[in-house]
Amino acid sequence: MSAGDTEIFGNLIVRGETTITGNLASHPNVVGAADATLSGATVLSTVDFDTWGHITAYTTRSMTPADIGAVSTTTTLQISSGTGITGGGAAVDLSSNRS
Repeated sequence: MSAGDTEIFGNLIVRGETTITGNLASHPNVVGAADATLSGATVLSTVDFDTWGHITAYTTRSMTPADIGAVSTTTTLQISSGTGITGGGAAVDLSSNRS
């Protein structure tokens, strides 16, 4: 190939009017958002994009049990007799799973 040639592999389907100018192999210079460090209950809250779909900014927040419909770690659950719950085996202490 020589300068100015365009090589296409596979199928090219163009519908309607198309104007192509410039070097299509180049990529716009984008100043994107910094890397997000997410751990524990920290999640992305909002994400902003530029015209080309690049992430330019984001915000984070901490999830709470209420965000996912869970009970908080301070909620006391009571199970009374007559509920139809049966079983056996060793007792399980759920308090060790609290954060």
